[in-house]
Amino acid sequence: MSETAAAPDPFSKRAIARIYRGNKVIGAGFLVEGGHVLTCAHVVRDALALKSEDVAEGKTLKLNFPYLSLKQKLTAEVLLYRLIRGDEEQNEDIAGLRIVESLPKELLPARLLVSYQLHNPYWVLGFPSGH
Repeated sequence: MSETAAAPDPFSKRAIARIYRGNKVIGAGFLVEGGHVLTCAHVVRDALALKSEDVAEGKTLKLNFPYLSLKQKLTAEVLLYRLIRGDEEQNEDIAGLRIVESLPKELLPARLLVSYQLHNPYWVLGFPSGH
């Protein structure tokens, strides 16, 4: 970690979601406004065990917010799924989910900023095997 890097503040941790396949954590996402979660499409693919020809939109998966509750799992519906990997097209790996249940009041959505011009350090969050 560089000397200028700082750990995420306690409030931003409330937006971090873990995405599951059964009882196994498959990947991470983060809560944004309106009960939506942004994540990678490959995480959704793995959580739902999708084949390349399968449609993801409309399917549901489980997630939780580990900095609020390790046990409470919520259901989320896949609204957006873009997984493109190839030499001729620009790669895309993004998915959007909508939590279908009432959100815990302690959740705080992440603030999104256009940051390509800020030249600020950033953190990539995930859940490596065993953590």
